Amino acid sequence: MIMECKKCKRPLPEGSKEKLCENCRGKRAQGIKDVGKAVLAVCGTVLSLALVVVTKGKIDPKGK
Repeated sequence: MIMECKKCKRPLPEGSKEKLCENCRGKRAQGIKDVGKAVLAVCGTVLSLALVVVTKGKIDPKGK
């Protein structure tokens, strides 16, 4: 019995325990990384805006 990838229907190597081929697993991992980067960017923006609101803009980046 030849197993196929659930997503793209490519034949999987014999004895493979995975249900997705290497290419589809790589695409899924890249998608997860991209979502993680987007979430971190949004969190960073929200935290910096919250810091400005809480300190009422009194933080001087020049250190004077």
